[in-house]
Amino acid sequence: MSPVCGTSHNARCWLCTDTCGLFCASLTISLIAYSQWTVTGAIVGKMESRQAAVHATLFNAVGLLALTSHLRAMLSDPGAVPKNAEPLAGDAQRLKEAIAQGASHRKRTKGWCHRCVSYKPPRAHHCNVTGRCVVKLDHYCPWTNNAIGVRNHKFFLLFIWYTLLLCVYALAVLARLGLSSLRDDETLTVSALVVGMCAVLFGLFTSCMLCDQWTVLSTNIAKIDRLKGEALSVSSEVNEVFGGRSRGLHLHWFLPIAVHFPKSVHDDVMGFKLPATPDQSSEETKNEPDLENPIDDPRDRLLTDEPSVLLQDDENTATSLINRSR
Repeated sequence: MSPVCGTSHNARCWLCTDTCGLFCASLTISLIAYSQWTVTGAIVGKMESRQAAVHATLFNAVGLLALTSHLRAMLSDPGAVPKNAEPLAGDAQRLKEAIAQGASHRKRTKGWCHRCVSYKPPRAHHCNVTGRCVVKLDHYCPWTNNAIGVRNHKFFLLFIWYTLLLCVYALAVLARLGLSSLRDDETLTVSALVVGMCAVLFGLFTSCMLCDQWTVLSTNIAKIDRLKGEALSVSSEVNEVFGGRSRGLHLHWFLPIAVHFPKSVHDDVMGFKLPATPDQSSEETKNEPDLENPIDDPRDRLLTDEPSVLLQDDENTATSLINRSR
């Protein structure tokens, strides 16, 4: 039976179950919600009705965008390589050489992941926390409890961008209300002071993160690839972080909606292709085992400790992928 949530190949909903990540993500959501409640209360209680309505609406709109971006970054598949991924035509030889060089199942080879027991595209890297190979893996973020890859990098950037705006907005509002309280011989509440300190801390943190991510935006090269010196940007037509049909600035860049790539560059960006959909009209064909392209259940591979058996299974699987890619 397929698990409801998880990061495995057969999970129905994507959610990393790392304990530390779940705690950090829950803390992040709680802090944003708490700041919205506190600042909105201060605005309504201290400002005139018309100004209060405008500022409360704008502040909560930014907070809602930050929360939505965070949830999408946490609950979206970051670009995990599926079990039935096949190499592109130009990478078939690369996969063949990778398997040939794998003298031991413990040896790392480019083009094949022995932990996922599947093909690994050129720009994919294995994430130890999620347990999956992720295309354009940039890093694992505990605050979103997810790996950041080609499918959710946009949500991650929007999250830190709107969090930065929320921090700046909160500081501006609290500073104005603080000056007004000093003139009236009043003091701000403890909760408002706590939100102000959190806004300073997280404002500095998110601004540094945005500066660090600028290279990814301008070059289409993820952080891990940049550190390894593997400058593998495959598309000059689109921005691989935000998607769309061109590299120019668009409105959808600022909305937490899914990233889409044109068909002409989709497979090149992902680094793999999926097998053709089988004919569903024949029930016999549907139930017939795929003898030509066997892909074993990786749990069955764990039943043996023989490296030679593991390597032979990998070679058989890789050979079938190479044949289908031609």
